[in-house]
Amino acid sequence: MAYNIEVADFFRLSRKQNYPILYPTGTGSEVGERIVLAAPLGTTGALVTPEGRAAIRVAHQNQAQCRPDILTTATWTRRIAFREAAIFDDWERASREHFALGIQLAREAAENETISDGHRIYVGLSIGPLECSENPQALYPAAYLYETHYQTALIGAGVSDAVNQNGSADFNAFETFSTELEAVKAAEAGSAVYEKTGVPFSMSLKPNKMGKFPDGTIAETIEQIRGLPGLLALGGNCITPDEVSGVVDEIRANYDGVIIISANGDNNHIEESWYRNHSVEAAIAYAKNAEAWLATGALGIGGCCGTVADPYGLELAKMIGAVRCERRGSKRLFLSYVAV
Repeated sequence: MAYNIEVADFFRLSRKQNYPILYPTGTGSEVGERIVLAAPLGTTGALVTPEGRAAIRVAHQNQAQCRPDILTTATWTRRIAFREAAIFDDWERASREHFALGIQLAREAAENETISDGHRIYVGLSIGPLECSENPQALYPAAYLYETHYQTALIGAGVSDAVNQNGSADFNAFETFSTELEAVKAAEAGSAVYEKTGVPFSMSLKPNKMGKFPDGTIAETIEQIRGLPGLLALGGNCITPDEVSGVVDEIRANYDGVIIISANGDNNHIEESWYRNHSVEAAIAYAKNAEAWLATGALGIGGCCGTVADPYGLELAKMIGAVRCERRGSKRLFLSYVAV
């Protein structure tokens, strides 16, 4: 028995039945530290070493074993690394190869878990901003932002010319956008790819501590995004737990669809060394916070920096399972199991 519906219907029915969604659990943060780059091979762009490929595979397998509803290929930080290291002449082409490889390995992990117990896991291609700074418009014109995200979203749709392209994601997951300009251009690109291929998209925002962007507000950004064809969900990610309620309130005031939240592991900026200091106690506290986020209107719950699958994903899975049982009551949700 497994979900036998497309990802858009899964999101729609989850919203209709108030059915919590277990989203990503920090794969990208962990993979980003451990990827080993290889030299370019002809026109193949960025191929990682066997060690790097193994790191991506293991991270996705660990995430899949938490039985999430969504597994994202959160490897987009390599795009920034490729550019800054100047390793490849065509760093954008190199990053596209890496995105395609991420889909391949995430799909492998998702399908292996589905075969083992029948729980379907949808795969999203995590697409991050071109620049993590708060002023990308100073570096890239709007047309360039749009075209680059459009080409990346085509990878998620499985119709790019990337050498590693081997199948598609179920949707494109745009994440960690900290300016209105790039968020809007990325969403427009995702919508254009949806109209071309039928592959939908989600958008997660990263406002500053004041709940704003340097070039606009959450409300202004949502006004330009919410009506775009193909939009599955809006949310916030790479924000601290104490910022979540404000972000959810702002999104809910301006958008009536599925809200997804993937917060960081604590209330401070997480340094690289912190990634290796995970405790079950911290994961339990995070899951308790996440339970409160569900109560305030979020529906998709996951994690970002510092929230590896074990223990964070496992604790989130326990919490979401309990909330599902509570909300279901005596009724059997349509989404619980749909015969294949």
